[in-house]
Amino acid sequence: MRVLELGWEYPPRISGGLGTACEGIVRGLSAVGVDVLLVLPRLAGGEAAGDAEVLGAADLEARGLGRVAVQTVASPLRPYLTAADYRAATERAPLQGGYGPDLRAEVQRYAAVIGDLARTAPFDVIHAHDWMTFPAALAARAASGKPFVAHLHASEWDRAGAAGDPEIRRIEAEGLAAADLVVCVSHFTRRIVERHYPVPGERIRVVHNAVRRTAPDAARAARGTARGAGPRRSGPPTVLFLGRLTRQKGPAFFIEAAELVHAARPDVRFLVAGDGDLKAQLVESSAAHGLARNVFFTGFLGPEDVERAYGEADVYVMPSVSEPFGIAPLEALALDVPVIVSRQSGVAEALPSAPKVDYWDVRDLAGKVLLLLERPELREALVASGQRDLERLRWETAAERLVLVFQEALRRAEVRV
Repeated sequence: MRVLELGWEYPPRISGGLGTACEGIVRGLSAVGVDVLLVLPRLAGGEAAGDAEVLGAADLEARGLGRVAVQTVASPLRPYLTAADYRAATERAPLQGGYGPDLRAEVQRYAAVIGDLARTAPFDVIHAHDWMTFPAALAARAASGKPFVAHLHASEWDRAGAAGDPEIRRIEAEGLAAADLVVCVSHFTRRIVERHYPVPGERIRVVHNAVRRTAPDAARAARGTARGAGPRRSGPPTVLFLGRLTRQKGPAFFIEAAELVHAARPDVRFLVAGDGDLKAQLVESSAAHGLARNVFFTGFLGPEDVERAYGEADVYVMPSVSEPFGIAPLEALALDVPVIVSRQSGVAEALPSAPKVDYWDVRDLAGKVLLLLERPELREALVASGQRDLERLRWETAAERLVLVFQEALRRAEVRV
């Protein structure tokens, strides 16, 4: 089987969890014997333009992806891109090649390019992630007649709720409704799709995300210990938030909980790792809450700095308002950091042993943080049980489940013809 994988980016050049998931899926499919044609957008001529730059084929092959053929398409599209981000990207680099005048036009231009590619490229199944690639996947299916599996990592409903962009929601709805099968990253996401999008439940499948268990040791080196042994690193106790600073991720609730923790434990520091549209507001809020000396904003972090951030942490908190899955808690547990996760997340169903809170209940969150900071034996027990949960969450296992979905899509396509 060969899969046309419409991806976005590839580590180490990533802007969020979708790039990490793309790597995991591609590695997993390759490991279980699937040939992958991975198509990534990039700027024409390989111009460096911030997060829009991606790795080339040689770099990917050097990372051990022997069954993966890589093709790049001249486009500045990337995950989490907004209309304003697109304008900034096209103004920042000397673009060539007839780019769309705005984000939606570029999505359609990208779709036309993928449609042309699909007329000649050999593949059996189209696998596309989120709204910006759904029109491209439909163009590929029209050109090739091959089945299309939509993989939903996040919806506009998750990102913005009822106030979301109606055009993005329309594109999502059209792509999900037209797909042969829809893969959701959690049952939490499945319920959102069934409630807000025109997709019958019998066409939805759930495949949890996963984590790489062969993580580098930067976090453990930062903590000064070997895996699962010895004392924590010296210094003040640290609580970590790591994610985009947007409404969806709940950083404002993290700051509110930090104020309550600070009142009981003035020595605790709070690390806010990430960037986003709420950053300035959060900096002002932390100062207003008397936390200017306790809350540290790092900005966006690359992979090695992310590991160091985990190494600084005694507790990782994910207070998301609506999180389809959430890979960061898995990464934290893999690096010996106990986690507290929002009940409004997909990862909550995949980590039964992790403490959980409703994102709005900052008193409950603060209480659980204080409990973990005061009881190191409880932290160790939660890490041990969490790592047992991780044994079920391997990318090879996720890939095996995806292969079953692809095979089902092929059977459905035969019936359709």
